[in-house]
Amino acid sequence: MFGYIIPSRGELKVKEYALYGAVYCGLCRSMSHNISRVLSWTLSYDFTFLAMARMALDGTAPQSERFRCFWSPGAKKARAADCDELRYTSAAVCILSYLKALDDVRDERHSPVRRAGARLAAGHFKRGLKKTQRLCPGLYERLASAYRRFEQIEDAYTNSADIAGGLDELAGASGQMLVELLCWNIDDLDRYAAARELAYYTGCFIYIADAIADAKKDAEKGGFNILNRLYGGPEQVAANADELRGLMRQYSSRMLEAARSPHFAGCLAPILGNISALGTALVADAVLAGEPVPRV
Repeated sequence: MFGYIIPSRGELKVKEYALYGAVYCGLCRSMSHNISRVLSWTLSYDFTFLAMARMALDGTAPQSERFRCFWSPGAKKARAADCDELRYTSAAVCILSYLKALDDVRDERHSPVRRAGARLAAGHFKRGLKKTQRLCPGLYERLASAYRRFEQIEDAYTNSADIAGGLDELAGASGQMLVELLCWNIDDLDRYAAARELAYYTGCFIYIADAIADAKKDAEKGGFNILNRLYGGPEQVAANADELRGLMRQYSSRMLEAARSPHFAGCLAPILGNISALGTALVADAVLAGEPVPRV
């Protein structure tokens, strides 16, 4: 994923920010320990959100442990101890990284260097799939099916002159991928419904944010971008910022409604609310202004 699901750091309590950082670092360690060190380079805020949402569904607080980070070894920091939800998220990251690398091999036909890099990445992540199968049997098939469905819809609109409804359908396909991620192996119907609502609209938000952020680059490279097709180009996308901001607010308001469900409980629940209400607003402002997404 892309790093669009962030908290508003200034509105987090000190203990909440520390907890967010602990989950982020704990996920990094889990990815490195359970799959591969290279996989930890793909860590993003989006996957941190996924791990926290899975934990909050159980209303459990991550157990903290002290460690010295390789990238900033000056002082020991707190990280969440490895647990089922971090291991699950690590497996999901590996699977999606593999599927994305395969997609890049297909898309980088005109750049031999980038295509070779994508092949190397795909080969590495493919070796990690055996570990994901042991951690989460059946997860690869679920995520691969949702990913292929998204690709099929995108290919259909890429090759079609009729793009009416394309934005809704593509955003919905992105949302469904997030549903498969967050809701995997949840048997309780009420918890599943709450998780599905949060996941679906988070996926929709990610899709629209990424389409806005990539509009100019896609136009320059000749890549498909549904917003460029709908509005006529990146300049017209920018000119319709108010309309796009309204759409993003619709998605984020549904995220917030889901995050406030009693099924998301414990110390992580307020962070999910912060992300849904305030972090999404920061991201919308950044992408619509053509600026980088803020770092946490």
